[in-house]
Amino acid sequence: MINILRPEAYLSLETVLRDSGVSTQSPTALTCVTPGRSGEFHSRSLSIIFRRVSRNLFWGFREKRARYGAYNVADPKKALLDWIYLRRQEGSAIHIDEFDIQRLDRGKLLQYATKFPIPVKQQILEAVAHLNIAQPSA
Repeated sequence: MINILRPEAYLSLETVLRDSGVSTQSPTALTCVTPGRSGEFHSRSLSIIFRRVSRNLFWGFREKRARYGAYNVADPKKALLDWIYLRRQEGSAIHIDEFDIQRLDRGKLLQYATKFPIPVKQQILEAVAHLNIAQPSA
């Protein structure tokens, strides 16, 4: 359904973070990222929100096959960065401490962050530094 509504889109943000164990929150809608126009689709059983990002941030996803077709889904590290980026874009508060980012590969997370604007990179650097201080390696 996602790629029928927007061929250039991938599932990201809260749904991917929940499915990967990074978040325990259950989203009320599926949120997708697209370089196209933002928009929403609502039916009795499903809500899909499309959030726009620039073309240079449209990466970090893979195709997932399901019973009723295929759709694109973000890598969990990319989903977290998308979440931070889009929250910053809307001026919302960002509380990374609500996520279990220990489940993510820190090296790849930092590598992915280099492709985002400086405020997003800084937010991830601080979160990873906090984890390293809180849990020193053995």
